[in-house]
Amino acid sequence: MKKLKIYLLILASLISLMLLISCGDDSSSTEPETPNIAPTADFTINPENGTIETDFIFDASTSSDEEDNIGNLMVRWDFDGDNQFDTEWSNEKTATYTYNSIGIYMAKLEVKDSGNLTSEKVKEVAINEIPNTPPVAEFTISPENGTVETEFTFDASLSSDQEDSIENLMVRWDFDGDNQFDTEWSNEKTATHTYSAVGIYTAKLEVKDSGELISEKVKEVVVDEIPNTPPVAEFTISPENGTVETEFTFDASLSSDEEDSIENLMVRWDFDGDNQFDTEWSNEKIATHTYNAIGTYMPKLEVKDSGDLISEKVKEIVVSSKIEMVSIPAGSFIMGNSKSFSEGDQDELPTHEVTINTFNMSKHEITNAQYCEFLNEIGSTQGNYQGETVTLIYLEFEKCRIEENNGIFVPEAGYENHPVVKVSWYGANAYCEWKGGRLPTEAEWEYAARGGVDDRRFPLGETISLGTNGDEQASYHAYPSGYPYDVNPTEGYYQGIEEATEVGSFNPNGYGLYDMAGNVYEWCNDWYEPDYYSNSPSDNPTGPSFGTHRVLRGGSWFYYAKFCRNSSRNCFQPFKGSNHCGFRLVMNTK
Repeated sequence: MKKLKIYLLILASLISLMLLISCGDDSSSTEPETPNIAPTADFTINPENGTIETDFIFDASTSSDEEDNIGNLMVRWDFDGDNQFDTEWSNEKTATYTYNSIGIYMAKLEVKDSGNLTSEKVKEVAINEIPNTPPVAEFTISPENGTVETEFTFDASLSSDQEDSIENLMVRWDFDGDNQFDTEWSNEKTATHTYSAVGIYTAKLEVKDSGELISEKVKEVVVDEIPNTPPVAEFTISPENGTVETEFTFDASLSSDEEDSIENLMVRWDFDGDNQFDTEWSNEKIATHTYNAIGTYMPKLEVKDSGDLISEKVKEIVVSSKIEMVSIPAGSFIMGNSKSFSEGDQDELPTHEVTINTFNMSKHEITNAQYCEFLNEIGSTQGNYQGETVTLIYLEFEKCRIEENNGIFVPEAGYENHPVVKVSWYGANAYCEWKGGRLPTEAEWEYAARGGVDDRRFPLGETISLGTNGDEQASYHAYPSGYPYDVNPTEGYYQGIEEATEVGSFNPNGYGLYDMAGNVYEWCNDWYEPDYYSNSPSDNPTGPSFGTHRVLRGGSWFYYAKFCRNSSRNCFQPFKGSNHCGFRLVMNTK
């Protein structure tokens, strides 16, 4: 027990000695610690003073710290000095702020270092009212110059202001520069004005901003007299072509004038183009006229404005004869050559009895003027037959007396009442359909040519002659020595004319039909077949169902007398035209 106590005392002594040695070493090597110094807060404000529209830049980059570099310093801002910080702690040293009311503010910066020591800096910021600057007045005038009828547009949209938007600026106008404003204050930037007298005007614009500051701008406007320009004459004719019985309507309503309304324009008409006006000056724009003779007329319109300037317009109109129709009674006849076989051809035989229903046939062959109506209606010399494009008439060929002038088809002067030639079968058929009719059948044609006399060689009798003393019978090529029934005393063409004559130049036959012999061959509806008579139906025959040629009847100015016989047959390819081939119209009875 005693030994244990001795050991414990020795152990305690050793521990005490060790502690003493340890404490002695620390005291000899420890130096005094350096104390943390608070940062230095500093900042700039740019600009130093401003208005409620100023963006202020606050910059704490000039702050510093003994221990930390600037990058490690944290900052926060109280821009208005109300001790409520407007930003959180951040190492971003710059910030922007805009004050929304005027006053003097104590902007505060707090800077914190890494030891959490803080410093602050306060600076004064003066916020003033925005200095109101006058607006800039500017405007345009469109057009820049004009007349007493010009509507000028004044536009102040180019005006501006430092403080106000264009929408908030007010404007007013003094258009004539008499210092009496013609409009009230308004934020509408455009206005229109028409001057009532010629002159040079000083137009003034005043612009007012929201601060009641006003600026003005003045510009010169030249207002001249109205230069009187001639009217534009224009008119329509309805229908565009017609006959001697057509009432044409002439309408000048399309005429116009720069200065005058259509109601104030005066018009007068020269319907036949003889420079003798048929009406007096009038503001009535529509007139009617009926021509009493066929021909190509050049009606003229004159238009006069309030300044007595006159313009004219001329158009062309074709007036044809009315298509007079003859009623052909129903009946039966012997068709074919009932005379000597030597007079005719094999295709005229055998003779056979045919019965024909009543029908209407045009008294004359269709004329150039009448055909022009059709061409002007369709506007082309091309047509369509059973889906194929076909030529209706060959204007370019010799002795075709129809011309096309600026898209208008007209007969040559003096040929209005001559039979149309160079017309194909398609062209003849198309015209008849346009008129609501058709071409005659071959049987109808021969029945009508005989004029009610069954066994007659020619439409007017047993012989034929060009005639010399008013007894003319037909236009054909006389050759008396070659044919006993041609009793013309000399050989040659009718009056030496080597083309068709005016329709109706010779006496009619028993039905009142003209030129059934000679003048021009006439297209029939039938296909041609030489031996058709051998199996022709007896009632209203219409010819073969197909073929390559269409029937021609009646002879022509170019052919000898024997071809003018009632029973003589001829044919031609339907797509061709000749200077001695025409046609006439047939209408069914109702």
